[in-house]
This record gives sequence, structure tokens and C-alpha cells, in this order.
Amino acid sequence: MDDYFINVNLTTEESKASYISEISRIKSSTQSAENKLNLLDLLIRDFLRKRFHIKKTAEYSEMIEFFLEKNKPHIAVFCHSMIKQLYAGDGNDQNSVSLLLEEAKRMIDEEMYGHSEGESKSSKGLFSKIFGSKNKKIVNEAPSQEKVGKQTEKI
Repeated sequence: MDDYFINVNLTTEESKASYISEISRIKSSTQSAENKLNLLDLLIRDFLRKRFHIKKTAEYSEMIEFFLEKNKPHIAVFCHSMIKQLYAGDGNDQNSVSLLLEEAKRMIDEEMYGHSEGESKSSKGLFSKIFGSKNKKIVNEAPSQEKVGKQTEKI
């Protein structure tokens, strides 16, 4: 893990893509799943700190509350996934870390560019049905005559 260095700056367009390339580097490395998870943790904390001005020492549980307040449930769900992977104690296998890396890549892509690569219904998060879609229908319900009649009777 000593040979890995994260140097990403959000000020230029080129550096924005470097988060995605860093995730790809982590995924393709031959390191253990635990080391990959630790590297992802460093990268994600750096991204969230620079993008949302979160304290460097913030815990993922604090971040969950923050992102739910900011109406970013997909990031809150990702932070919950990080908590489960980091602190579950079940041991981390390459497949679960690989899935988490892909989820991180989608999250960063969506935050930086407003979309995910290959965005489709199958690539949406686990809780997308619960939190709703971006294309919500607005229903303008006109008051019924019965309700209007009761209100005018009171006046």
C-alpha cells in the first residue's frame, strides 16, 4: 500500500476523470481485497471532502446523515455500503470489493458529470425504487366540488 499515491485535484476537467481512473487502477491491481478496500476508502474520503467540503475526520455514519439532508440518497447508500465492508468483520473477498469499486465509479461519475456510464434501469442502485426516480410525475389534483362546498358553507 506504500507504493500507492492519490493526487487528484477537482479544479480541471482532466483531473475530474482521474478519480475514475484511480478506481480502475485499484480494481486492476493485484493487491489483497483488504488493501483495495483501504485504498478505496482513502480515495472516496478525498473525493467527498473536496466535492462536498466534508471534514477530513468525518465518519461514514455522519456522512450518511449529511447526504440524506442534502438529498443525495445514492451517496448515503454508498456510505452505508462502505461501513458494512470496512467494519463487518466477515472478511472481504475480491468480488464484494469489486462490486463496491463499481458502485464508487458510478457514484463519482454521476456526481461529476450528472450521469453514469451505461445508465439504465439495471445499473441503478438497490434503493432507487424506494427513493424514486428523477422523472417524477407532478400530479395537480383539483379540489373536488364536495370539498369546496364544505369550505364555502363554513364561510
